[in-house]
Amino acid sequence: FNKVMTAQYFLWWISFWPLILINNRLASKDQVWKFGLCVVIVATVQAFWGYYANAFENGGENTLLEIQATNFVFLVANMGCCLFMLKN
Repeated sequence: FNKVMTAQYFLWWISFWPLILINNRLASKDQVWKFGLCVVIVATVQAFWGYYANAFENGGENTLLEIQATNFVFLVANMGCCLFMLKN
């Protein structure tokens, strides 16, 4: 819930995924597709966020509304995936 929104703050926990997958229910066959869906969702939202942030910083375009909307989706996606992993 940091007021500064950058992709780096959320990338650090990806390095823990291999450890999370060891000895828990995420590695079971019925949970693997859900974990894969989390990976795809986080990567997609992060790509959108990066696109709009790059257009704003390097292209000088007015994408502040898009960045703010993507921030909310990014937060929900990351929290949803974190909650999924904690649950399992």
